[in-house]
Amino acid sequence: PKKELEALLAESLAFRLGKVHSSAYHNLLRESAISCNIDISPYPYLSMYTDYVDMHDNILIDDLFVELDELIQRVQAGLFRNEDERLLTDISRRVDILIDLLDAKITNRDLRYYKSLRNEFIPQKMAQDITQLMVKYNVSTNLVSEIRVIADALPNVERFYKLAYQRDLAMINNTIAKMEKEERSLTVLITGGFHSEGMTKSLKQRGISYMVVLPKFSKNALERPYEDVILNKKEPFEEILSQGEYYLATTTPFGNILPLQETLGLIAE
Repeated sequence: PKKELEALLAESLAFRLGKVHSSAYHNLLRESAISCNIDISPYPYLSMYTDYVDMHDNILIDDLFVELDELIQRVQAGLFRNEDERLLTDISRRVDILIDLLDAKITNRDLRYYKSLRNEFIPQKMAQDITQLMVKYNVSTNLVSEIRVIADALPNVERFYKLAYQRDLAMINNTIAKMEKEERSLTVLITGGFHSEGMTKSLKQRGISYMVVLPKFSKNALERPYEDVILNKKEPFEEILSQGEYYLATTTPFGNILPLQETLGLIAE
């Protein structure tokens, strides 16, 4: 039928423009073929790909990485040849978590790990563990200055995350209060991804329905707007304005003169 054909063509165009998800498009294509009594058995790879993207869409990315980390740790544990390797791997993990903590990009899961083993993350304790291995394997370096900087920064960072958890509850309470005041039953609340876990937990406890929508970033999207807001970073034009190094372009006597090639073209006509 004409309407179904137009719908399929429109969906195909939207898919090519990146406006329709791959699984939605391929499922529509397969369903359209079946509804037209077309045997899809000659297209096994297309069917396999459609099933593949369906499975991919049902994967919870956060849970996937949790499972991946757990599996890596279990494999490593089975490969350790001595306690030094075990200690070095543990130090490496603590360093990674500490870096994420200081860079304001730690996950809730790693933050819980940090809190549960807080004493193991004390910079002096980490320096002691590292020094133990350095002496044994004749490695020489000075960690004093770096350790001091980290130790000075940690109290402020810990306070930042403590306030972040408090913001979870504050944002929920303020949003609900505003909804009740304006007699609304639906709202959109935009926050950083760190807040998702705490806020959804609070909403679930209150019996409030919710849906979490995550942005899809391309592999080239390296900018972190939430981090920029936290760190009060300026856009390029804001940076220029703050320095006072800006000028307005004025008109010139030759501003309306056409380029040479364009002028010659007009003469030839």
